[in-house]
Amino acid sequence: MADLVLRGGQPSTQYSREFLQGMVSRMLTSYPKYGHIKDSVEKGMDPLGEIRARVNKYRATGNTEWLIDAANYCMIEFMHPSHQDAHFRATDSSESDGRAMRDGTRHAKHADQMGGDM
Repeated sequence: MADLVLRGGQPSTQYSREFLQGMVSRMLTSYPKYGHIKDSVEKGMDPLGEIRARVNKYRATGNTEWLIDAANYCMIEFMHPSHQDAHFRATDSSESDGRAMRDGTRHAKHADQMGGDM
């Protein structure tokens, strides 16, 4: 099996190699136990429900492994979408809701030093 090659730019603080490797490692560990993802989806697995469940487990325990599991279920939904009109369309910051802050407010987009959108 080929290694996953990440072509990240700078700053490298904007992604986590450890997290991404954790995703791949857990998917490969799960394959012998659960088989092909497509088969599980066809049998009725609910990735969106699993995402919510894993995030709730993280909130309850603080164990970041649940976040990796949630991300894997996001990937499964991406690979085998349940939404009738699922598609990918790159969007720009004008369509973004920004970031939710802990105090309940939304943080607008941030322009970088070059003047562009982040």
